Amino acid sequence: CIRDSLRAGDQRRQRPFADASVPVQLGLDELDPPLRSMLAAATVFAGPFNRAAFHQVCAPDLDAEQAIDQLGELADRSLIAREITTDRTWFRLLRPIRDVVELTVTEDARRSAEERLERWAARFADDAAVGLRGPEERLWNRRITSQFGNLRAAFARSSARGDVATAASLATSLWDYGFMRFNPEYLDWSRQLVHRFPDASPAVVGPVHGVAALHAWIIDDLAGVAEHADVALDIEAEHSLDFYLPARLALISAAVYSGAAGPPPAVYEAAAAHQRDRPEKYFHVNVETQNSVMARWSGDRATAVERAVRAVTLAREADNPSSIAFAL
Repeated sequence: CIRDSLRAGDQRRQRPFADASVPVQLGLDELDPPLRSMLAAATVFAGPFNRAAFHQVCAPDLDAEQAIDQLGELADRSLIAREITTDRTWFRLLRPIRDVVELTVTEDARRSAEERLERWAARFADDAAVGLRGPEERLWNRRITSQFGNLRAAFARSSARGDVATAASLATSLWDYGFMRFNPEYLDWSRQLVHRFPDASPAVVGPVHGVAALHAWIIDDLAGVAEHADVALDIEAEHSLDFYLPARLALISAAVYSGAAGPPPAVYEAAAAHQRDRPEKYFHVNVETQNSVMARWSGDRATAVERAVRAVTLAREADNPSSIAFAL
């Protein structure tokens, strides 16, 4: 009957995958235990990874050169695939190999590898946040795009384990990546955290509310902007926390782009002063551009032109593509 034919066809489709596991298993049997452990640790990656990530996640007890040699051996054995791009070589554990290797990983080994992935992802996010504001913005944007699956996995796992500090770091480090590129998925991680861990420490949950306010603005939830931004600023003031920009940017953006009114003067002035104190010209360009727009709206064309010229000059000195586009 038709159902029997479909079942038979389904079995025929599944058989090549079952047969493919035999050479994979034979390849694993030939590996020394350290290499087998490294390959097992690589199953926690949710996408391509680079040499540095392999070292920190899969071979933390080796020095960098030794780790790279071990990675090369796994790639030469076709257990890990190489992907060569314009800026670097990426590596990936292919699905048929992953399916076999995962069966050999103990729960303790997997948990340890996942925690190392979370620590690596947090460091990568911090480095990427700085890189996005400099002249290599395009390069860092490509790296974030390539690594986004690993960032997502690290956030989900740290959140599920109740490691709020790591999850919050992953959810907030790249806030201007989410803001400038209108990436609601990334900004939504903060919204998830404030709902899941409302009683987290103020130093952790305050900045998370700030990024949640940006998420609310991205999805056109003006009430959500006010709610999260107010909580973030109240926590900052009550607990004497470091100045945090996202909550203020969310309020300013919501006020300006909603067309209802200009930005709250005190909030805008505090945000502008903070950005001027930052060493990166990226932030100085933001202030001059925003001042130019506000001067034009207030009818002061001469000041608007002066600020715009200053913004373009600073942006070209910074050589950051987004800053140049924003200023122009």
